[in-house]
Amino acid sequence: MFHSVDKVNGVMSAKCKVLLEGTLYSFSLPFSCTGEFFECQDERIYTLKEILDWKIQNNRARTVILQDIMEIGNSKQIYHAFINRMMLLSPVYEIQAQMQFGGAINLLSDLDVEVLDITEHFNIKLFTEMLATQDVFDKTTNEFPFIAEIVEGPIKHCKSYSFLQGGKKIIVHGKYQADRVIASELRSDTQSRHFLIPANYKGKFKRRPRFFQTVYDLTIVKRETSELQ
Repeated sequence: MFHSVDKVNGVMSAKCKVLLEGTLYSFSLPFSCTGEFFECQDERIYTLKEILDWKIQNNRARTVILQDIMEIGNSKQIYHAFINRMMLLSPVYEIQAQMQFGGAINLLSDLDVEVLDITEHFNIKLFTEMLATQDVFDKTTNEFPFIAEIVEGPIKHCKSYSFLQGGKKIIVHGKYQADRVIASELRSDTQSRHFLIPANYKGKFKRRPRFFQTVYDLTIVKRETSELQ
């Protein structure tokens, strides 16, 4: 099991782990080590985003087995026939290009085009400024309000943000930081969902019963709690 890359005694090495007869051993392999290495089947279940972020690099293809479709909608009906079947993932990346007088286009990575870098001979200020949400938040108070045009809407469809569609213009009046509490579902049948709950939420929560494996654990908690029922 590959874990990380680090220097060991001044030599770049791969830190690895192996499970033998229930015991996990750690060791390091220097980059100069030669031999036949191949990737074995991983028992962990990954999301498609995790595979793209962690497992597929340098335009590599990857063979996977589709376990389940989490999203409800047309996509689940389309891919239902492929569940538990082997699939070959070959990612196709897109490059977003900003036009000089507004508008943006996406160029596929396999598109056969030639480009010329003229950055040093062109005034970059003539282009419309592209901003991410973090860039808006980093602006000073004196820079508000300003008018912005949405280039891309949210990746996930949400009724609350259905108006955020590409091409629409909005006025950004200001910014503020709101406290949120992240909550996760406790489920074993499918992947847990996560929620951001605002601090001013007026709903009520009921605490789950606590389970203690031993009487000793119960005694420790009793010492820290004035009342325990």
